[in-house]
Amino acid sequence: KAPEVAITGPTSDAAYITTTGTISLGGSATDTGSGIGSVAWSSNKGGSGTASGTTSWSIVDINLEIGDTVITLTAKDVAGNTGTAMITVTYGVVPAVTTSLASNVTADTAMLKGTVNAGGLSTTVWFEYGTKSDIYENTTPTQNVGGLTERAVSVDITGLAQGKTYYYKLMAQNAAGTKQGGEMTLKTLDTTAPAGTMVIKDGDEYTNTTSVTLSLAATDNVGITGYYLSTSEVTPTATA
Repeated sequence: KAPEVAITGPTSDAAYITTTGTISLGGSATDTGSGIGSVAWSSNKGGSGTASGTTSWSIVDINLEIGDTVITLTAKDVAGNTGTAMITVTYGVVPAVTTSLASNVTADTAMLKGTVNAGGLSTTVWFEYGTKSDIYENTTPTQNVGGLTERAVSVDITGLAQGKTYYYKLMAQNAAGTKQGGEMTLKTLDTTAPAGTMVIKDGDEYTNTTSVTLSLAATDNVGITGYYLSTSEVTPTATA
C-alpha cells in the first residue's frame, strides 16, 4: 500500500497566498507497511529537495516566483511505494498603479482612466475624485483585476458641475498592501452663456457723436474672462 503524506503548515488547504519570496512547509507521513523512508519536495518552477524528518517532516525556505507555484510532496516507504500531496502557493507584491488622463469630458460627465499591475494577487481597484486636491469626496464602484501584466482600468462618472476642475487618482489594494496613483485633473465644459448689459453713455437710443463710452457688466456661473464687441454699419433712416 502506498504511504500517505499530508501538508499541515502553514495551512492544510490546497492553496496559500503569501507576500514573501520564500515559504516553509511542514506535515506528516504515514505508512502501514514497511515504514516511511523519505519525504521529498519539487516545484513546477524548478527546484527540489529532501525534507527533514519522515513521519513528521519540515522544509525551510522554498524559493518562490511571483504568481503561482505548485509544490509537490512525495513520501516514499522502505519498499519503494510513493504517495503525494500538493499545494499551490501564490506569491504577490503590492500593485503598481498609474493614473491616466481622463477622456470623454463633457459639462457633467467624464471617463477616468488608469493602469494597474496586480502583482500576482487578486486586486481591488477604484477611483477617488473631488473638487479639491487630496480631498476626494467621491469614490467609484470597485473593480477586480489580477495577473502580472499592466491592465487598463476605466470608469464613467456623472453628475459633475459645469466648468469645474476635478482632482482624481486611481487606487489599488491586494493582500500585499495598498497603492495609489498620482493625482490628475480634469475640467468640465462650461456651456452656460454669460448674461450682461451694455449702456451707451453719450445717448440713449442713438448718438451722433464720433465716439461713445460703453459701460459693460456681465455675470457667469464660472466667471468672466474678458469682453469683446462686434459692430455693424447702421444705415440712417430718412425723415421728412
